[in-house]
Amino acid sequence: MMLLLGDFGHIDFDRPIKMNEKQIEKFIEFLKTVYSVVETEQIIDTRTDRLGDKLFSSGWTADEYTLLLDTSKMVEEISEMLGRTYMSINFKRGVFISDFVVWNKKAGNPNIFEIKDKNELKKFIKEYMDENKKGIESRRGIKKEIKKLEKQKENLKDLISEGIKVDRQKLSEINNKIKKLERDID
Repeated sequence: MMLLLGDFGHIDFDRPIKMNEKQIEKFIEFLKTVYSVVETEQIIDTRTDRLGDKLFSSGWTADEYTLLLDTSKMVEEISEMLGRTYMSINFKRGVFISDFVVWNKKAGNPNIFEIKDKNELKKFIKEYMDENKKGIESRRGIKKEIKKLEKQKENLKDLISEGIKVDRQKLSEINNKIKKLERDID
């Protein structure tokens, strides 16, 4: 087995490693001694590229977000605990904390920095993540609708440029719908 060393001490395995259930358990237990948050995910296809071959980002879990809110820990410490880069911790901490504080206040929840119970804090984080996911899905749907309306608008403009009589009221309605949807995204 060959270990490949990358930036900031990150490692990757040269090829997939076959393990039986007991070995997998032991390996995961070992990883838990190194990192604060270790999650397993069942996959169908194995990754053939090395980590350094392409840029990608992995999603953040409620456990990881909870750790970001621990102001007693320095960025370097959290980076080591999560096995994420210093830069990703720094960036995510800044974006997440400000967004979460605003969301939490709007939701009428207690001040996040006064919550002592990690499970209660994690519950609010999960609610935030669920709402955020729904918002993203909603914005995607709105963007698809805007694209559809833009296409209709272009078709009507093409007909007009060809001298074909078109109900200009319909064009105005499409423009108004697009403007409304664009406001809804914000």
